[in-house]
Amino acid sequence: PFHVKHNAEAEAVDLLIEVQQLKKLTAIDAIDENNFERICLYLLRSADFMSDPDDLQEMLTVCYALYLAQKALGDALRVALRIGDMEKVKETMDAAADDALLKKQMGLTLARHRVNFEEEEDDDLNEIIGNNKLSEHFLHLARDLDVMEPKTPEDIYKSHLGDTGGFIRRRDTNTQVDSARSNLANTFVNAFVNAGFGKDKLMT
Repeated sequence: PFHVKHNAEAEAVDLLIEVQQLKKLTAIDAIDENNFERICLYLLRSADFMSDPDDLQEMLTVCYALYLAQKALGDALRVALRIGDMEKVKETMDAAADDALLKKQMGLTLARHRVNFEEEEDDDLNEIIGNNKLSEHFLHLARDLDVMEPKTPEDIYKSHLGDTGGFIRRRDTNTQVDSARSNLANTFVNAFVNAGFGKDKLMT
């Protein structure tokens, strides 16, 4: 508690790890909304260097407990997914029952991790978790950002700004790019730039 109260959270965590008493961290009253983020962040970064699976599990479990105690449910869900414990995932989702917007955001997190989780009596949330409306959300974001207009490969290359012209810039102006390679490059660029928009200027 002394270290935590005096902005030495890292030293407190290191000490508890050294004496294998990390669970005592959850019983320290000095941990509040002002310092729990620093403690949890240090735990998560330290977990990357833990070689013992049991120590890693304990560290992540303590971090999850701290996030849950401070109502940081989004962060708690990420830790629960990292642990791979579906019981903790369900516990976190149940804790967000009163906040529909937060629960939908957590549903998008589950969808991104492709977690097989189903919420009873909430079809909208299940559609979000199942990625049923992912394309629709993507297109809505694209409209908000005003980037729905498809781009041509030339818009990406901006060859008119270069000295040599074409999509490849080389000092040797006599080098001719093979036509097949050029077409292949245009196809790849067109596909990646316009992926998800449903239309492009090269193929449609």
